[in-house]
Amino acid sequence: MFDTEKVANENWREIAGQYGITLDDEFFYQIIGCGHKLFLKAMENHQDLEPHLPEISEGRLKKIFGMCENKGSLNKKGLTELLDYLEEAGIKKCVASSSHREYVDTLLGSIGKPYHFDSVVCGDEVTHGKPDPEIFLTAARKAGVAPENCVVLEDSKFGIIAAKRAGMKSVWIYDFVKPDEEMKEAIQESRNDLLEVIDYLKEQAR
Repeated sequence: MFDTEKVANENWREIAGQYGITLDDEFFYQIIGCGHKLFLKAMENHQDLEPHLPEISEGRLKKIFGMCENKGSLNKKGLTELLDYLEEAGIKKCVASSSHREYVDTLLGSIGKPYHFDSVVCGDEVTHGKPDPEIFLTAARKAGVAPENCVVLEDSKFGIIAAKRAGMKSVWIYDFVKPDEEMKEAIQESRNDLLEVIDYLKEQAR
């Protein structure tokens, strides 16, 4: 929904660089969209980063929350058009994010216009993070929709795998993460942006 990864990654690299630590793309592939346990596991190979995690987290949140004041600036291409289509078509909308509640609520409030979501489930509200399917199954249950009738839009490895494990249809939205073999097995459909998702949903409704 939001183009926050590039901002976050730049912040990681900037602060890590101040301490002589270099982070490559592979590091970010390991942490994007993952739950807390997998994040800690990724940190095992970067123990030199651990003392600086509070500073990195604070800097990331400060920058992103600042950008949220400029309504719509973090929206991915086609977000409002997709949400408008879903509301007009009477299709339920859920958010299942690995991020914590305050962060998610702030982002949702930055879209630029108010939207109703049938359920919003955050990483600090479930026991098991992605790629475990718990967060998707919880969101579907709260919205009163069977898993097999759900379509998950994802741009992270752990998210797309979680969607498959939840028994849900999935659409991969291309970003800077390149699908590996495990991801390719989980991806059912792929689109370049959220505008193309509208066409996909219309095709499915025929």
